[in-house]
Amino acid sequence: MSLRLAAMDCLARREYSYHELYQKLSKKQGQENLMSVLESLKNEGLQSDYRYASMRVKVRSQAGYGPRFIRSELTAHHIDQDQIEKVLSDQHIDWNDLAYQAAVKKYRGDLSKIKQFLIRKGHEYDTIQCVLKELEKGADHRDS
Repeated sequence: MSLRLAAMDCLARREYSYHELYQKLSKKQGQENLMSVLESLKNEGLQSDYRYASMRVKVRSQAGYGPRFIRSELTAHHIDQDQIEKVLSDQHIDWNDLAYQAAVKKYRGDLSKIKQFLIRKGHEYDTIQCVLKELEKGADHRDS
């Protein structure tokens, strides 16, 4: 199978970052002409780090992960920082609501466990504080 067809076969299944696709194909096919094939696919719009990052942000945010975790993951996949910030802002995600929903679903009442959970999920400190205040308000309303 030609290198271009192998790359297109991978991209037909799911989005890949440039680096991820390079790693995958260099193991199987060797590195001859790989850069030119990948640049060609990128120029034709068949491979896009922006689309890959958008997909990862959508999937990870739906799983309750916060922007810090997502940034770290995309950086590990060699996505440019400016592109990461653009994707995060283009998605219009309400991080406070996302963190609140994840916290309520996971832990009912134990604020220290909720805080640790949200830290592990990569939410910002301000978001965590906002969620904890909302949960405390909710607990106050239930007590009265």
